[in-house]
Amino acid sequence: MRKLFMILIVIVLNLLMVSCEYIGSRVITEGDFVYTVYPKKVMINELSEEGKEKSSIYVPLTLKSKPVIALGFTQMGQYHFIRSNTVTHLNLSHNTQGYTTLSGMPNLKSLVFSSVIPFMVVESDNQLFQGEDGARIYIPKGSLEGYQTLNKDIIDSFVFIEANISYMYNFEDSPNGSYYMVDAKTINQLVYEPINPVREGYTFKGWYIDDSYQEMWDFGSILDVNELTLYAKWEVKS
Repeated sequence: MRKLFMILIVIVLNLLMVSCEYIGSRVITEGDFVYTVYPKKVMINELSEEGKEKSSIYVPLTLKSKPVIALGFTQMGQYHFIRSNTVTHLNLSHNTQGYTTLSGMPNLKSLVFSSVIPFMVVESDNQLFQGEDGARIYIPKGSLEGYQTLNKDIIDSFVFIEANISYMYNFEDSPNGSYYMVDAKTINQLVYEPINPVREGYTFKGWYIDDSYQEMWDFGSILDVNELTLYAKWEVKS
């Protein structure tokens, strides 16, 4: 009897913890996304009407100063999918150790993951990534072997390619192998200008094409090289 009582207490406490997580949560429509803000995280429900009309979507690391951990999700009987007939390029700079649910994106051609830690890619029901015309998955340099090894049983369904645009945190012990994010662009395309990175005790001072900060990258200019690495410049806060 005592054991049963303890089990019931544990169940009740777990339910209370889950309930507390949802208390105070709110749904916001802003920019390209409809998302739910929780006390310690953000989960993106779907693309907004504005986002659905764009060809390129970039998912930020944070929204409302909280980490984005999911893009589309299923929770408490509610299904949230990322759908668009116009999006061709989807960049997931969010925490890819979370999850992503894509459905109804027939024209998607490139999916970008910025995580240097390989993870299993779940095959889409609508076969987005299969065949010569399927979407390609772009990943940070140096992580190709890891992704291929982890996905070796389904490697024929996916084409992993090292991204040709790299944005580096550029300081010692920076997260994610110093990759702030990566991207995939072709010659004569504009390079995406991301949301400014954050470093405690420092102010971000721009993106440079060299780690000695001789030349700042002009985001109004087109890409004229096959590969580009941009380095964040930091200044100690006074």
